[in-house]
Amino acid sequence: MKHYKLIAKYLLTLSVFYIIISALLFYIFSFSITNKNYNYAVSTHIHSIQNRIDTYLNENKHIMSNLSTDEAILSYLSSNHTPASIISASQALQKISKPINSSFDNILVYTPNDNKLITPVGTYNIDIFSSSIGIEPDYFKVTSKNS
Repeated sequence: MKHYKLIAKYLLTLSVFYIIISALLFYIFSFSITNKNYNYAVSTHIHSIQNRIDTYLNENKHIMSNLSTDEAILSYLSSNHTPASIISASQALQKISKPINSSFDNILVYTPNDNKLITPVGTYNIDIFSSSIGIEPDYFKVTSKNS
């Protein structure tokens, strides 16, 4: 009878040890699978953000390239502020911003000496435009390097 009690205690201890090891292995493997899923989700999200940033930067590069080479805009910026050059510059901005995402509707062209902003939609007075978007008109003023 004493041997049966000893064997029963041994089997009980062994089964408890087996249960603990099984639970520990289950926890480790489930954590590993969860961690892999989390890492995959984070990696996918990061790649998605990288693609959006690349697209945004490529669109900006395209716009800057077109702005720096467009004759109508260069003509306006070279102090030719005739009504015809203003209309041509606005039309050029429309042409440049049209194929691009709608977030680029607010491309502005202005010269520091003029009180006008040219956008793809039209021409605005700096004071009126800045107050309509909630910024100070001085935001558009360029200070001299000597002052």
